[in-house]
Amino acid sequence: MIVYLGMPRCASSWLYDHLEHLEFGDTTKETHYLYSQPNDVDNYSKFRFLDFSTNNWSMDSDVAKQLDPFVKSYLYIVRDPVELAASYQGLIQNNQTLDEFVTSMIFTRLLCFGDIIERWYNLVDPNKIHIYTYKQLQMDPEYFLKKLANDIGVNLKSIDVSPTNVATNKKYENVSQENINILNKQLDKFSTITGINV
Repeated sequence: MIVYLGMPRCASSWLYDHLEHLEFGDTTKETHYLYSQPNDVDNYSKFRFLDFSTNNWSMDSDVAKQLDPFVKSYLYIVRDPVELAASYQGLIQNNQTLDEFVTSMIFTRLLCFGDIIERWYNLVDPNKIHIYTYKQLQMDPEYFLKKLANDIGVNLKSIDVSPTNVATNKKYENVSQENINILNKQLDKFSTITGINV
């Protein structure tokens, strides 16, 4: 099983479109099962090859441990947190200022990349977690996809570099220094743990 851990607005739909031919049975991209009300993780995992729910990073620790024996690879794509927030806000057409939206995303831990990756490194074998940056994808989508497929040991039918599910209403506004400081601490923690700079 291949489980997408995050993040939203990091080309998960585009990536899933390239991998869904590997799925058997239910081909729903985001079932939300693993972090909502998972009552039979073993049975669910036996009949899924992909789970690309973009909030999987938040699943309960006991669920993650129960799921782990079925997982071949976890995918984690990370993006500049302010860019991610602006893209997400544009998609859902939220009326807050960008700073207010960033504050809410910090409160829900969605932009706390350092804390997220630390938790997952402690829950499962870190060697199963394949981490990529959105910047890598932007620079060369074809190379990015070929490398990811090779890393997780799957074959692609074809490659289409055209983006999907693009947010069109992004607005870039000032973000408070307090929020920038929190985000920078999280990025520093993420880099220290993974060796990857965002």
